[in-house]
Amino acid sequence: MLKYPIFLQDNENSCGAYCIKMLLSFYKRDDEIKNIKKCCRLTKEGVTVYGLIQVLKKYHLEAKAYQCEFKHLFEEVNCPVIIHLKQDDLYHYVVLYKIKDEYFLVGDPAKGLIKMSYESFSKQFTGIIIMIDHVGMPLTKRNNYTFQNFLKDHFKQHYQTIIKMMIKTIIISMLTMIFSYYYQLMIDSFSKYPIYQIVFISLGFTVLYAFKLLLDYLRRQQILELSRELNQEYALKTMQNLIYQDYDYMDGLEKGTLLSRSQNLFELSQYFIEFYHVIFIDSILMLFILIFILSIQFFLFLIVLLMMVIIFLVFYFYSKKLHIENKKILEQKEHLNDGLLEFQENYFQTIQFKVKKMMKNKLGYLYDTYFMNVYHHDEMTNIHQVQLEALIQIMIMAVLLLAIIIYKKQQMTLGTVMLVYLLLSYMINPLMKISVFIAMHDELQIIFERYKEMLPEKRERKKKIKKIKSIELKHVSFSYGYTRPLFDHFQLKIERSLFIQGKTGSGKSTLLKLIMNQLQPTKGEIVINGINLQELDLNSYYSHIKYLNKTPVFYKESLRTNIIFDRLFLEDKMIELLHYFMLDDLVNGLDLKLDEQGGFLSSGQGQLVMIIRALLSEPDVLILDEAFSNIDQERLQLLINYLSFQKIIVIIVSHQINMMNCQFDCVIIDSGKIVGEEDYGNRFST
Repeated sequence: MLKYPIFLQDNENSCGAYCIKMLLSFYKRDDEIKNIKKCCRLTKEGVTVYGLIQVLKKYHLEAKAYQCEFKHLFEEVNCPVIIHLKQDDLYHYVVLYKIKDEYFLVGDPAKGLIKMSYESFSKQFTGIIIMIDHVGMPLTKRNNYTFQNFLKDHFKQHYQTIIKMMIKTIIISMLTMIFSYYYQLMIDSFSKYPIYQIVFISLGFTVLYAFKLLLDYLRRQQILELSRELNQEYALKTMQNLIYQDYDYMDGLEKGTLLSRSQNLFELSQYFIEFYHVIFIDSILMLFILIFILSIQFFLFLIVLLMMVIIFLVFYFYSKKLHIENKKILEQKEHLNDGLLEFQENYFQTIQFKVKKMMKNKLGYLYDTYFMNVYHHDEMTNIHQVQLEALIQIMIMAVLLLAIIIYKKQQMTLGTVMLVYLLLSYMINPLMKISVFIAMHDELQIIFERYKEMLPEKRERKKKIKKIKSIELKHVSFSYGYTRPLFDHFQLKIERSLFIQGKTGSGKSTLLKLIMNQLQPTKGEIVINGINLQELDLNSYYSHIKYLNKTPVFYKESLRTNIIFDRLFLEDKMIELLHYFMLDDLVNGLDLKLDEQGGFLSSGQGQLVMIIRALLSEPDVLILDEAFSNIDQERLQLLINYLSFQKIIVIIVSHQINMMNCQFDCVIIDSGKIVGEEDYGNRFST
């Protein structure tokens, strides 16, 4: 493990979570970043100082926050500590690892391990530090799935392909060496042979070269097939398995972010293809070349080896700089995709409210930021390519010069000089590929961390339910991030239909999301039929409860598919409900395709179609969160009458109070508390 662990953040609001990961790694109690993020309850603004302290406490690290002047920093700080900085109008967390005589050694989640001068640090320092007071007992050892573990698992899965590729590469490399020997033979010895022997030997080498081409073709086909398999394994399956991901992960991602990360999965596949090229093709070829040069002249071999070591050192330090640029490009690409999707979704509003200039400037800023990072990255790459080519040419010139000196001393033939030149020319392409691969490696570690976050957790077997009879919230507390709780020791028991009233922002929708497990309480528990919701199998739970809000959600399929999906046995019941809700005109349009917004459906029709879809699944509990706000009074009365005769629990949030009747209990919520109730039978307590 590194003395000063460094982990680079993957987006702007996660610096606090990555600072915690650095401290956990420093104290030998590392955890997966997705678990740390979950504990941090990241919002768009990141995590608060209080939140960082609470998360550290969960990992048995007692911490306190201090307000400290810069001049007292040298006396009061016991490193490592989390420091709060302000950089270019953005607040940022870093880990201060060490205070040196001339600089601060800082673990910056945005830049890596850096040295900050006293002057630079004092300008950015906000005065807030989070210092570890006590390190408790280590937690149970966690199985952190590292990039190295990932590589090992990959090799175990594809070892047969790797062996076949290595065998082909070894044969191809040997044939390349033999064919190179042909040129030496031509220069040194063919003048002694009659023409028919030269033709015969040349034909023999031609057959060998044809065999080499055939093997190379088969190897390329093998790589193409492997590329297809890897894209299916890392891209297709991962995107499909997102359906099993936790709701809070999906809810916390912008659309552009998910798009960018899905595209990154193809880069993960490409990484392994490049990896195979470097390790099992280029490296083997270079090994054969080095052995061949060693057999020619030991001193030549030492010079070539020395030059290669210098080239690889240059690659290594270059890749460290490029890593930061690659991270910025990945991050800015997500912002750009978000901006493009925002532009598309709000296009009509942009025209209607005459804010074209604002959107134009916003898109321009996102494009400029992204392409400036790309330009800076490419500029660094160009400099690197020039340095690389210069180093390679210096190596070739130095080795050839030495070979000619040896030839002048008559210790080497002219054909051998030609052979050395050929061997060195064979090394150019592998060296270039290895340099690209080294530059890719750090970038791929970021993509790997994102890939891990996209993988759903293995779920333990949980309890299933047959019917939801009651929902009870016991002393439930909840807050967005580590802010003032929206609910504090909230209690409510639901055993029959319930109407929830309250002002905008009072917590009604949040309460429903807690019941649907879209959000989890910070304290207390939600109990279904006497069983904690966290102990229930969610597939079983969701088969008995349905939640609808005011925005209908459709698939790009026919209206029929959107209502009954593949359950064709429900078609008669669907048509019956369409007639009941006076949607007869939709019966003739069941085969028409919809888009995500509902296509030809009006907003009221869309809401009714969603309700019909939910009713056809015969839930025990139906939650309607302003889900009939656009439905006319006549159809709304039909809906309320229909629901009144169903043996289900209906939970309604609506401002249309006049539609409620005595079969519904009613509670009034204000600022996360029940401030009024109409209790039909004392069925819930507050």
